[in-house]
Amino acid sequence: REKGLIRYDSYNGVVAGRRKIFTPRVLAYTAVLLLLVVANIALLAGRSEVEAVILRAPGKLYQKVDETHLSNLYTYQIVNKSNRDLKLELQLLDPPNGRIKLVGQPPTAPEGKMAEGAFFVELEKSQLQGRKNPIRIGVFSEGKKLDEVKTNFLAPGR
Repeated sequence: REKGLIRYDSYNGVVAGRRKIFTPRVLAYTAVLLLLVVANIALLAGRSEVEAVILRAPGKLYQKVDETHLSNLYTYQIVNKSNRDLKLELQLLDPPNGRIKLVGQPPTAPEGKMAEGAFFVELEKSQLQGRKNPIRIGVFSEGKKLDEVKTNFLAPGR
């Protein structure tokens, strides 16, 4: 008996004894698979090390620090997606003259875990335009900016 008679093949393949491995269908599936692998690698390589969520504390309005300064209370959740522990630092990027006062210790995020806490943002009244003022807060580790969050600073209306 001839070997290879029982197989998935065309009539011409059986009669001629030729096996065609790279058919157009196989080439198309290979191209699609390669495209998916490249897309997956690009998405994994482009993801950030941390993901930060910063929200104004619910139910809290602005607080008067002194005659020239106001503060807002914020909560943060920072997820460390890297494979190393991170010592984090929060910096007020815009407006530049404000400052952040942490409640408790500076945040540290163990690898694969989340850091949570609260902080106050203090701004001068002269920097505020109206009731809602946009601010930007940066999340840094060892001097490198890992994430940036935009939120609002509440103040009394003019």
